Amino acid sequence: MRPSQIAEILDKISVGALSVALASLVSGADRRAEPLRRYLREWRWDQPLLRGDDLIGLGCPPDQRVGELLRALRSARLDGEVRTEAEELALARRWLQER
Repeated sequence: MRPSQIAEILDKISVGALSVALASLVSGADRRAEPLRRYLREWRWDQPLLRGDDLIGLGCPPDQRVGELLRALRSARLDGEVRTEAEELALARRWLQER
C-alpha cells in the first residue's frame, strides 16, 4: 500500500488505539509495525503547503472541492509525487482544469 492509502485508513483511528496496536506487535521486526510507526511519527503530521484560501485564489469554488483538493495534495505529498509549493500549485491547477 502507498503511504497515502495507509494514512487515509489510520486517520480515522485514534492515536491511543494505534499506540495500543503498535505495542501489541510483540516483535519490533514485525513488518506490520513499520507503517504504524511511520504514520505516528511522520505521515499524520504531513499536510500540504497550500491552504484552502490559496486554492480558492486559484479558482477552486469555496465548497467541498476545497477539501477534496486538499486531500489530493496531501496524498501526493505522502506518496512523494510533490515536495515543493510550486509542485503543489502545478498539481492543483491540473486538478482544477480536469474538473
